[in-house]
Amino acid sequence: MSISLKQTTVRPGSEVRIDIDLKNTSAREIQIWLARSGPPLYTFKVLDRTGKAAPLTPQWRAILSGKGEHGQPARIMTGSGWFARVDPGGTLHDVFVVSSFVDLSQPDQYTIRLERTDPYTELLVESNTLTLTVAKQDLGL
Repeated sequence: MSISLKQTTVRPGSEVRIDIDLKNTSAREIQIWLARSGPPLYTFKVLDRTGKAAPLTPQWRAILSGKGEHGQPARIMTGSGWFARVDPGGTLHDVFVVSSFVDLSQPDQYTIRLERTDPYTELLVESNTLTLTVAKQDLGL
């Protein structure tokens, strides 16, 4: 799994989309579930420059805790998507909007890495690590 950013410097609170390339290194066709709604398929590590985990968005915290607004149970959507076939040696492109899950409203330098468990081998697949700079508002971005 290889990840990249179109922009490595963004304004606080910007949407941050990660481009993902999933390569089939096996000798057989595989199918990869691509979700378009619901919980993310990837686990993520987003750390600030001191190595501290970036805070989660209020919405994602509520879903993880099971509590929505005013202490009511959170609604969890099961999600929708489809299976995409990937030939041996082929690559599938996906996008993950990390800013939907992590609060990137504070200027800092963050490292980002994604992980996903391969359902065929049950092995953890890790991406490369990216660096994202959330710049101060007055830098003219």
